[in-house]
Amino acid sequence: LIPLGALGMFLMAFLMPYFISLLSYSFLFFFFGFCGALFIVPLNTLIQFHAKENELGQILAGNNFFQNIAMLGFLVLATLFAKFEINVVYLFYFITLVTFIGGFYILLKFPFSLVRILLSIAFLQRYRLLVEGFENIPEKGGALLLGNHISFIDWAVVQMAIPRKIYFVMERSIYSKWYIKFFLDKFGIIPVSSTGSKTSLELIAKHIKEGNLVCLFPEGTLSRHGQLNEFKAGFELACEYLSEDDGKIIPFYIRGL
Repeated sequence: LIPLGALGMFLMAFLMPYFISLLSYSFLFFFFGFCGALFIVPLNTLIQFHAKENELGQILAGNNFFQNIAMLGFLVLATLFAKFEINVVYLFYFITLVTFIGGFYILLKFPFSLVRILLSIAFLQRYRLLVEGFENIPEKGGALLLGNHISFIDWAVVQMAIPRKIYFVMERSIYSKWYIKFFLDKFGIIPVSSTGSKTSLELIAKHIKEGNLVCLFPEGTLSRHGQLNEFKAGFELACEYLSEDDGKIIPFYIRGL
């Protein structure tokens, strides 16, 4: 919701200078505030979720301080515009620029959030997602997710089912294609070779040790008959770099696609 809220604020701010009726301004300001809620509420939730318990008070106080500074700054700016009789349209242009920069930064930092909600809207029109055993997914800490591979949208289904960001493992020959590599890097894709290079396996283990979720399809290829194929040895080699305290190994099964 964060990137969606940022995009909505940018669009509302961009449209404001081009309307003159009171009714249109009412709608634009309403939706600007609504998009602002989509932006700020999840952010505050993430702050409280990821902050350490003994530091939560200080972090929330610092967050409120910077929010108040920003509000005061815009209040002073609006006052200066009124004092020097500057056309208020330029203020809207400035707000549009600020929301664009902020939205672009958010898209760079949380691209998976926007993709997740767009995928949910697209796929749930045709499929009904039913998640069983969700309680086995840890709220925090690393884990290796291992599951069957029956379609090209398996990754999307797994990401829609789990609210945490997932780092997917991909065959290096696909990852290295120049026209998708930039986007795959932004989504934190972990490239591995079919030979299971030591560097790739260490990278998988490193992500898990850092408390991230890593998803690997150990069959190494799509199933043509809907049943499990033979597992490749790559995931076992990756597990050799992990201890019991580094994270969990969680199997999953996708059906119905």
